[in-house]
Amino acid sequence: PGESPASCTPCAGSGSSCEPEGVRSLRGRLTFGVVLVLAAVLGVAGVLVSRYVEDDERRALDERLERTAQLSQATAVQAVQEGLPENDRRLDASLEATATSLRLVLGDTVLLDTGAPPPRRPRLGVGFSTFEARGRRYRAYVTTVRNPGSEGHTLLEMATQLTALERR
Repeated sequence: PGESPASCTPCAGSGSSCEPEGVRSLRGRLTFGVVLVLAAVLGVAGVLVSRYVEDDERRALDERLERTAQLSQATAVQAVQEGLPENDRRLDASLEATATSLRLVLGDTVLLDTGAPPPRRPRLGVGFSTFEARGRRYRAYVTTVRNPGSEGHTLLEMATQLTALERR
């Protein structure tokens, strides 16, 4: 405190001599650097976790569509073999609760259209696809109905809105 700067010995770490501001400046720069690196690491980790969660939610949605289509196979076969089945209120309620529509198509003829109000959709190929209708995005799953007695190509289409999934 009462000594002159000439009596101080240089600090090996900072290359400065007895100047408290030089040490604070180095400490400040190191702290800023560490905080910057931590922010970058946390930012990258956040992006990776977000992508993982989004992929996981999409997989779960695809599994739900596929499982619902599998469970609806019997209804679809009955519709093809015996004509339109009576309205299944449990199926309708389940589909509406998940904002999902089910459509059974034989060639160009729609045999059954139930569940949530179905969007006007393009011709969909077998498998998973995403499409847009009325300004909303939808995820669809299409499978063939295995019915040896039917003539023509019978498809079971499941579609649901992506609004809730994409909002997250």
